[in-house]
Amino acid sequence: GVSSQQLQDLLTPYLVAAESQFPAHMATLKGMSVGAMVPVLELFAINAFEELEPMLQAPEGEILFLQRKEGYLAPPKAPPERCSSFAVTGPGVTILAHNEHWLAGDLGNVAVVIDVPDDRPTRIASPTIVCCLPAVGMNSLGGAQGIGSLTASDDGVGVPRVLVSRNALEATDRDDAISRAGHPARAGGYGHVYAFANGDTFVVETTGKE
Repeated sequence: GVSSQQLQDLLTPYLVAAESQFPAHMATLKGMSVGAMVPVLELFAINAFEELEPMLQAPEGEILFLQRKEGYLAPPKAPPERCSSFAVTGPGVTILAHNEHWLAGDLGNVAVVIDVPDDRPTRIASPTIVCCLPAVGMNSLGGAQGIGSLTASDDGVGVPRVLVSRNALEATDRDDAISRAGHPARAGGYGHVYAFANGDTFVVETTGKE
């Protein structure tokens, strides 16, 4: 129910923030749009879905997808639709597991993406929806990340969460992970579950400001 012009008006502040903070990831999105022959603004809208959806009108008698996904305002007896991540460590082993709950319509559009950038040394592997930048997975430095969607009262205009989580997927250690997850220009927060090959596991939960 949103025209192209309305979509542009809604997303321009987020697009400006993303371009200024993460030009390399935006270049990837632009390359994806060219390769898939789809408008870059529509592809960006999917990657800014968690920022965009609260600005849209809910369907008659229904609640927004993200509200259902986070388990509140749900109709009675509605099954929970929530992502979950956990990390396990033991002698010589570190495991991070992530269970993804997203839109059923994307079932046929899931792939394992191997990202080998030519402008920085960190490579990543991610099971993801093919139209989104990778948010969960592992990097070539021995770090892994799971993501849980969050909304908070201090969500605002800034870099969409998906781009923040893509950047955070390249974290090298605990300090780097905290810095990346808490990027000061972020529009909102995520629950980042981290595990590193040295056995360090932890959660970084952010809101738009905290």
